[in-house]
Formats: sequence, C-alpha cells, structure tokens
Amino acid sequence: QGSGSRVLPGKKMPGRMGNEFRTVQNLKVLKVDNELGVVLVSGPIPGPKGRIVRLQDAKKRKAPALQHREKARGELEQRQPDLQDRLEQARLRHLDMQAQRRAHMAEL
Repeated sequence: QGSGSRVLPGKKMPGRMGNEFRTVQNLKVLKVDNELGVVLVSGPIPGPKGRIVRLQDAKKRKAPALQHREKARGELEQRQPDLQDRLEQARLRHLDMQAQRRAHMAEL
C-alpha cells in the first residue's frame, strides 16, 4: 500500500469542463429591444460575454385558473385592440433576426 498502485476515492483530478447549465433566480428584465435582439437584465448572468442565454419565467406557483386567464386576456384585448397585429409583427421580426443569426453563424 502507498506504492502508487491506485488512486484514492475523492482525489481531485482534472476533468472535462463546460457544458453545464446554471440557473439564476430573482433577476428582473429591465428592457427588451426587439429591433436589436437585446434583453437588459438586472443582476449577474453566468458565463462569458457575448454568449447565448436562455431566459424563462420562474414557475414557483401553479398557473391561475382558466377563467381567470380568459378574463385577463379579454381585459388586455380591450385595452389594446391592435394587440394581435403587434404580436404578429414581433413574431415576424423575431423570425427574421433568427434567420440573420443563422446565416451569420454559417459564415463563421
């Protein structure tokens, strides 16, 4: 024993790094700029600068009841009658930017 015939369990050794996901909660979205494809977030974002980040809602509660969602949607449509048109324009702009990003990545 002790002649170097084996490695003790738990010995710190080099290994593969990266390809890990990190979740950070309690961050606030300050501004979304669809034209530039930029989202301003308050707080630290893990990872190197200029990399892709996935944003999603923190699902800490159950979704509200269906009738509450329908009521809120109806109120929103009354306040903003052109909502569907604006959503469709934002969707088309998003698809256009996505195609531009893919074309740019293909050039690299």
